[in-house]
Amino acid sequence: MKTSAIIKFLLAVICLSSVTNVSAQRGYAEDSLQIKVYSEIVYDKYEPTKITVTKIFCDYCSENQLKHVKEIAWEMAYKERNAPENVMAEGKKRLAIYLRVPKEKFRLLRDEQRRR
Repeated sequence: MKTSAIIKFLLAVICLSSVTNVSAQRGYAEDSLQIKVYSEIVYDKYEPTKITVTKIFCDYCSENQLKHVKEIAWEMAYKERNAPENVMAEGKKRLAIYLRVPKEKFRLLRDEQRRR
């Protein structure tokens, strides 16, 4: 009798943990956007000489939103410039950066442009 109660309890705990795990995975998608950005870092003698954001994949972004996304992506590429997997003797290292932006803050950037 005790073993069946313990088994039922363990099953309940496993079921509850899997339900909360699924809802946590859906959480970010409901309140944030993911934007893909390509950037390039140019290296000369193992030193980064130029960082550029080459492409922002956002069809619905306003000019103000694109400007902010570009700034954030540039800062992320700047932080990655000396990572061992990115450094090269000479040439261009292309990075794919994925940004997650809260929808509410992103909407405020669009609305800020309309007020001007």
